[in-house]
Amino acid sequence: MPSNPRASVASVSILLTALMLAGCAAAATPDVIETSAPSFITDDRIADDALAILGVYEVDGTDVVAEIDPAYEAVWTRFTELVDVTQWPQITLFVALDRDASPGGTEGAVGPLATDPSLYYVALDVTGVEPAAELDSTMIHEFGHLVTLNPGQIPLDIGGADTCEVITYNDRCPPEGSYLRAWLDEFWPGYVDSEADSEGDTAAADRFATGDFVTEYAAKNPLEDVAETFDAWVREKSEPAGSGVVDDKLRFFDSYPEIVELKQHAQAALAG
Repeated sequence: MPSNPRASVASVSILLTALMLAGCAAAATPDVIETSAPSFITDDRIADDALAILGVYEVDGTDVVAEIDPAYEAVWTRFTELVDVTQWPQITLFVALDRDASPGGTEGAVGPLATDPSLYYVALDVTGVEPAAELDSTMIHEFGHLVTLNPGQIPLDIGGADTCEVITYNDRCPPEGSYLRAWLDEFWPGYVDSEADSEGDTAAADRFATGDFVTEYAAKNPLEDVAETFDAWVREKSEPAGSGVVDDKLRFFDSYPEIVELKQHAQAALAG
């Protein structure tokens, strides 16, 4: 899944190299205290250049299987409150990232491991620069990617990119019966890879101007549309009452009892 540069929708800037100026009334000039820049790491399992990675931690269910900074662990714990990770054993890595040092200001990402695409990592900002509610939103958005794009929905061996009648994901054609295929057929009919590849710079803004998207970021492409709408649907307490496209999108998930259960679990955590 692509990184999520949602500047409050933007899954992002350049941070944590600081000069702290300590004012002193008796001194002619302030003291200058230098702080060291954070050390970012690379990991062969994470193939995403948009992440400034502070740490990579193996997880087993809710548990982090390694020593971890308490501030980082608190972010992972919040994710496990919103998402019943015991039902998602394919999540095997938690990636601690620095939003403001990540290209594009990435707040979160979910993706398959480069070394084993049947397994997934969850990457989240751990610097504390995001308000808690915005970080919750990022977590739910990224979970929406996992729900719609995991191999149980789009098998790793399905192929079919050359003849796919909808947009593909990692050169795989979403099959009939998958959540994403149903979403594409209903809300993005006829939108295929060739159209996506040839879009101009204003395509997303033009789509957003129609009023058919929950956020501007949702208008970027179908994958972000379904994840942003999933986030809005999970956090919305009342049922949509209108007849517009956005209302239809929000009602989409109600057709799947198993997804409704995911919403109920997350809403219990949001209310706590």
